[in-house]
Amino acid sequence: MRLLAEALVALAAPWLVAASGISARAQSPVILLCWLLGVGLIWSAMRCPRRLLWLQELPRPLLLDGVELDVPTLQVRGPWLQLRWQGPGSGGSLLFWPDVLSRGQRRELRLAVRARQVSRKPP
Repeated sequence: MRLLAEALVALAAPWLVAASGISARAQSPVILLCWLLGVGLIWSAMRCPRRLLWLQELPRPLLLDGVELDVPTLQVRGPWLQLRWQGPGSGGSLLFWPDVLSRGQRRELRLAVRARQVSRKPP
């Protein structure tokens, strides 16, 4: 979905630049710059490696590419989900776009993270 959106903006660049009120002399370089940036963004997005997230049953931790995620948290931002974690050495985050996970997968991820946020220590 993200790649499609980037491609549509790059293709619509001539009409968007013309509607912006930029002088006719400056429109061609701006359109060329938009196309180059669009192609660069699409190319870099296609080169990103796929990540494998394993939602294991409790008490086993969540795994990302075989590495345990310590203290995972999930922030729901409308249709986007952001998974943050602490890990060996440093933390990180993943952003799930709306078209990446089905409804069932989104729910499964929310429940898996929420279950690991509950304290398991005795009072």
